[in-house]
Amino acid sequence: MAESVLLDLQNVPKWHQCSYCEYTSSRSVDVKRYLRIHTGERPYQCTFCPKIFTEKFNLNSHMRTHTESASSKCPQCDKTFAWRSDFKSHVMNHHFEIFWNNNF
Repeated sequence: MAESVLLDLQNVPKWHQCSYCEYTSSRSVDVKRYLRIHTGERPYQCTFCPKIFTEKFNLNSHMRTHTESASSKCPQCDKTFAWRSDFKSHVMNHHFEIFWNNNF
């Protein structure tokens, strides 16, 4: 049964097309969001700093850098991270030798 549902989803007609390229989607909201690639529109602005974003999700993720506690603060350069995974990536890319013995 799951296979037939998957086949049905793959055969959904794509009614909406990007006016700049061949991108199509069955949902108009997807095309509207996609158009930002071509137009450069970035409607979501941070209320704490001048950064702007094309996606609300990205703004919300960024907002954590302003609103969350600085539990993931780099002791070497004082940069703060809202996501522990971003902190780990930063350390591996910029301070790996210094933190070689630390257990993340």
